[in-house]
Amino acid sequence: MLDLNEDQIDLLKEIFNVGMGKTLKVLAELAGKEHEVIFSLPKLEVIRLADLIKRVGGDDNNVSIIQQSYNGVINGKALMLYPDKSSLELANLIMGTSLPIDEISKLENDALAEIGNMLINASLSSFANFVDKEIKTDLPKVKAGAPEVIFPKEIINDQIIYLDATFTISNKELVGHLALLIDDDCYEQFLKVIDEYNAQFEI
Repeated sequence: MLDLNEDQIDLLKEIFNVGMGKTLKVLAELAGKEHEVIFSLPKLEVIRLADLIKRVGGDDNNVSIIQQSYNGVINGKALMLYPDKSSLELANLIMGTSLPIDEISKLENDALAEIGNMLINASLSSFANFVDKEIKTDLPKVKAGAPEVIFPKEIINDQIIYLDATFTISNKELVGHLALLIDDDCYEQFLKVIDEYNAQFEI
């Protein structure tokens, strides 16, 4: 069971805030000069994946996800989750298209994969840099549909580190939910590297 204390949570917030900040310039370039991109400060908590899915799914309960496996000092999966409508609006905005929300194409999948890859890698690389360890990621995969279809049953009740990453582009609030699933045998190592970093600043 993943149980974070206040110091551990504060460090993770700082780490992910740095990671999100690094993506701001790139995302702004993708959106174009006519669009202003603003990130809110990230909110972090430990919850079950099933509870996050309920938050993200909205009325129709469908979600779009970008998934990447990572390995190194810790192993697991990173997910960016979007409500279906929000994900397509984001893809259309980045691509400069105006396709109907109920239509999704390979190009839109590619756009979402690029955005998700950017946000996930920025967050994980920020963590790796803070704790001076190595983390590598696999290529991103994009899935869309009902949660019970796109998520394996064995991970639905797993605990995750959840980051609420809200960003606004051209007055449209587009919410991306970053979730880190850590392999069970890596929990102890994960907490150890965080505590080792914090210990450097103890008096």
